[in-house]
This record gives sequence, C-alpha cells and structure tokens, in this order.
Amino acid sequence: MADERKMWVVAKSRGQSPDRLWHEPQDGPFRIEAGLFSERWMREATKAEVREATGQSPEPEAAGGAVDMADMPDEVLRAHYETVMGEKPHHAMKRETMIERITEKLNAD
Repeated sequence: MADERKMWVVAKSRGQSPDRLWHEPQDGPFRIEAGLFSERWMREATKAEVREATGQSPEPEAAGGAVDMADMPDEVLRAHYETVMGEKPHHAMKRETMIERITEKLNAD
C-alpha cells in the first residue's frame, strides 16, 4: 500500500499525476501521496505558496497521520473532504455527512 502521508507540491513542468490530472507550474500547489512524489517534474511547495493558494498554513500531520475531523473548522473540513474525495462537497452538506464519507473512503482504501 502506498505511503499515506500527503505533501504539498508544485509542478516544475507540465506533468500528469497518478490520479490522471494534469498540473502546470502556474496552477500552484496541490497535494499528493508522498510515495508518488517525482523530482523529475515536481518540487515541494513552500509554506508561503500553500498559504497563498489556500488561505491557510499547511496543516501539520497528526502523529501516525491521523486527523481529528471533529475539531476541524468548517473550512478546513471542506478542504480535507476535497483532498480525500477528489471533489468539492455539496454546499449544503452537513459536517457529520462529510466526516462519515471521508471515514468510509479512508477505510475502503
């Protein structure tokens, strides 16, 4: 199984990530599993780049990669949902539903 840690990266040149999305340098930072990092066309994003793109500092990984979603503010939970699920949550989706779906997705992998 791939490394569960996620990292923020920026494309150095046009390239395709394993999720079949194309990334270019002007697109800004995006998250990938640390095991999928490729020095050939990516570099680690700086904290300033992540802060500029997301409006918040990169969230520190909890010990063991665990994330306590119940304590996350709504905006951070929505960003976490988008990272895990690969799509934005419906604008009216409740916190409990987002947490439930994220948990199901992570347990299925």
